[in-house]
Amino acid sequence: MKPSLLTLALGAILTGCGQDPVQSPIARGGNGSETTNGFTFLVINQDGTPAADVLVHIRPSDSMAGRWGDSLVGTLRTRLDTVSDAEGHVDIDGLVRGNYTVELRQRDIRRLAHQSALPERPFGGQFKLIQAGTPRFTDMRLAGCELTLFGVDRKATVNLFGSVQFDSLPQGTYSFRAWKNGKRLGDGTFRAETGTTATLLSFDYWGSSSDPAAFRHASVISINTNVSNANVQSTFAGFAIPLDLNQDNFEFSGASPLAMKFVSPSGATLPYEIESWDATTRKARLWLRLDTLKGLQDHQMVQMYWGGSPQSSVGQIFDTADGWWGTWHLRQNLKDVTPYRRTATGSQAGVDGWSSNGMNTLVFPGLPDQTDSGFTVSLWVLPDTGQRASAPILRQIPSDATVSPFSLRMGPFSTWIEAHYPNGNGAKVSQFPTVSAPGEWLQIAVTYDRKRDAMQLYLNGKPWGDIATALNATGLKMNGTLVLGGSDSAGVGFKGLVKEVRLSTVPRSADWINAEYNIMAPKSNSEPIVFQRLR
Repeated sequence: MKPSLLTLALGAILTGCGQDPVQSPIARGGNGSETTNGFTFLVINQDGTPAADVLVHIRPSDSMAGRWGDSLVGTLRTRLDTVSDAEGHVDIDGLVRGNYTVELRQRDIRRLAHQSALPERPFGGQFKLIQAGTPRFTDMRLAGCELTLFGVDRKATVNLFGSVQFDSLPQGTYSFRAWKNGKRLGDGTFRAETGTTATLLSFDYWGSSSDPAAFRHASVISINTNVSNANVQSTFAGFAIPLDLNQDNFEFSGASPLAMKFVSPSGATLPYEIESWDATTRKARLWLRLDTLKGLQDHQMVQMYWGGSPQSSVGQIFDTADGWWGTWHLRQNLKDVTPYRRTATGSQAGVDGWSSNGMNTLVFPGLPDQTDSGFTVSLWVLPDTGQRASAPILRQIPSDATVSPFSLRMGPFSTWIEAHYPNGNGAKVSQFPTVSAPGEWLQIAVTYDRKRDAMQLYLNGKPWGDIATALNATGLKMNGTLVLGGSDSAGVGFKGLVKEVRLSTVPRSADWINAEYNIMAPKSNSEPIVFQRLR
């Protein structure tokens, strides 16, 4: 049998180089419970029949970086070569906990993907192998160097004219290290297309301002906005993305939250912010402001450095120049992270968010009396399962009687959410199913476009209900204060957790709100943001 195309059913954490969109999971191949710190997957032909004797190469994703290299650690494996059995199965266990690159080979067909050896992670998904190419590019800075790819057994020599070609590489984005006369020259990334086409995305000399040697550790961050990952449809300037650090992608020992640096492929230093940092549990959340978030791109690369000297300034993430009026993460802190630095008043936030018990409140400053174009209000909520009808989540307390108050209300869990829109004649209501499950965080957003005098409600990044129009903009103001939680005149109050409350003085587009949701929402079958360790 000589199949022209294979399908790999591999773990949900796979975020491979140039992978095809994830399809519906298949029932064969194991769910990971059969292994300890390893992988269980199935290789099948396009027609669904098992694919036997497919070569499988597994390497640490940071090999060639000197962290693990190609060595063995005790009795646990960090690299191996194997083949699929007669039924197309591959079962790997006993790996050192960490991130790995998996490469499948059958004649001219290849697939590269990344997988974490973590027994608690769920598995499932399908991936098609594609024809390998021979990508090449030219850059005189690399003339006479030897290039090695991270996580892949590939080396190539650059000729004296700066031209280099790699054999048998599928489409995707790769990180490499350049050596010259036995010494490290620098690190870079390139994107391999079909055939011989390749594009050099970045190259930084070792010890340069873009790749500072004073930092002990470095990683490449890949932001995937393609359909199968974040599914960001448009390109945005000044977009903030979350970075969740843990023991598998970050070395907390000796690290300081203020001793970090993020560099774009152009060499620009990017601002960042620390939302939470716990070296004991080895968990942290950061926010990184990209100059540009490109829509529907397979990989957008950023270099991350840490373990150096504290920086004099880390920059500003949610800047007023980008239309931000207030952003509160509400995790152990009530302080606004925009330049205004206004603290919400009320009961303290917890580790997972601010807890509303149906009576307590949190008060935020209202938006300006008039905004030139409109406003956006967004927040994430986790309702209790026993939520009663028409509980107010977020209400406006107007400064005077001429202002039509704005409010968001929630009914019984998994049934409906409604918004009461202000207009000149009374409330306008839009309600819809929450289509949620117990334990699911919901993103709720409301935009008001002053030019169209129209308001739109969003749930989990998608617009719901009809656009409310004819709101009488002269009476629509967001001044006064905004109250989160509390109870109405009937004693009904919202119960649950709230986090990430954001106020903007501009009406964000539907694509922007959808991008915010897809970048922040937890994924079970894709990973929009992937870390690859360099040193």
